Amino acid sequence: MNKQLIEEHYAQQPHSYCIILAGGLGTRFWPISKPSKPKQFLDLLGVGQTMIQMTYKRYLKIIPKERIFVITGTNFKQFLLDQLPDLPEENIMFEPVNRSTAPCIAWASYRIKKMDPDATVVVCPADHLIMEEDEFLERISQGLAVASKRKDILTIGINPNRPDTSYGYIQVDDEVGGTTSNRLYHVKTFTEKPEYEQAKLFVESGEFYWNSGHFIWHIDVILKAIRDRLPDLADKMEQGVPYFDTPDEQSWIDTNFPTCDSVSIDYGILEYADNVTVSIGDFGWTDLGSWSSLHQHAIHDENDNVLLDSTTELYDTKGCLVKIPKNKLAIIEGLENYLVVEEDNLLLICPSNDDVKIRDYITSALLKYPRKKLM
Repeated sequence: MNKQLIEEHYAQQPHSYCIILAGGLGTRFWPISKPSKPKQFLDLLGVGQTMIQMTYKRYLKIIPKERIFVITGTNFKQFLLDQLPDLPEENIMFEPVNRSTAPCIAWASYRIKKMDPDATVVVCPADHLIMEEDEFLERISQGLAVASKRKDILTIGINPNRPDTSYGYIQVDDEVGGTTSNRLYHVKTFTEKPEYEQAKLFVESGEFYWNSGHFIWHIDVILKAIRDRLPDLADKMEQGVPYFDTPDEQSWIDTNFPTCDSVSIDYGILEYADNVTVSIGDFGWTDLGSWSSLHQHAIHDENDNVLLDSTTELYDTKGCLVKIPKNKLAIIEGLENYLVVEEDNLLLICPSNDDVKIRDYITSALLKYPRKKLM
């Protein structure tokens, strides 16, 4: 997207804001992603940019940095300062504890409302991959324009090409508006990470789409939804409004945020709302939520191997993903569809084609061995 188009987006939508959620722990990419430095702060694809940098630069094309906010954990402050040096420091919002997505979105929403009562906001994860960025941003820009005039919560659905059990699903029914190239549908149900057979039925029905985790709304719409569905959270954040966007904001948050219930925006708001609409797209999207999804989207050699910044000698090896420290040499022979990953003297070697088993292996290791050695 060229500079002229970026300036046009800025001028056409002077009340558009972005909230980037960057507080996840990313343990599914253990051992390279750990709670001490999760995947959003890593260059997973070996392209010279971390996931948070890619996300931030993506939204800079349609929203100026002064209206982009990043929410993350207090212990990740230095990562944000180092990786996003031009983002205004006051736009980095630090959760003292993780309380899932509803409390942090509520906090940011009340703060933005105080700054701009006519704001329209896009909320996005920090660690998703978008291959066709211009097409995706055009859809987001259209969504912001629609949300500024409608009393709906908009989300982005992705055409599923397989019954993936690591994604949430959105069921749609009636068309409710939009344009020829961007139709909007009423959301009937949300389903979080179904079992394989259920996911297969979803995809075959043609009524379900992957939930991309991107949401767009006018600030008044989300604040009303929070008030209606999560009144205790609304009461708490309304008490904080006098402190928001002042030097005393973080002190108030440090004291009061830990008392909020831990609840996701999906479960707390979206599953019960009757005014959710979805725009369907296909932008080369993935949430990079597992080793198999990373293997799918990284650069492959002629034998379908992915070598992430690693020195290797491979013999009769196919479909493997290898990530080891630069100062080490790996010689691998006779493996097919395996992970070989080392970081900080932690080594993961296992078949790569079963994300559930990999997750179970990692969970078992974290329970069995001292966490300080694994994290």
